Amino acid sequence: MKVGGEYQIKRIGRRQWANLAANSRLNESRVIDTVMAVIEQLPSAIDAVAGRTINDGLDASVIERLQEGIRQRTARCLAMLTSSG
Repeated sequence: MKVGGEYQIKRIGRRQWANLAANSRLNESRVIDTVMAVIEQLPSAIDAVAGRTINDGLDASVIERLQEGIRQRTARCLAMLTSSG
């Protein structure tokens, strides 16, 4: 999905979400606040899902690697969203 003219998630920051809001005629603050709220909920959501999948018998080492990757990506996304770039 293209966000504010950008496809690559590693390049999607505050400016791209602001562009998406403007192009969609949405309130920029509301869009950014919503995206930030979703990002902030991801760590606890991934912990819950990881716990359930491990309890269901999936390989803990695989799940924990995925969990850590998602946590790292989440932190980067949050940093990009809170920066002015």
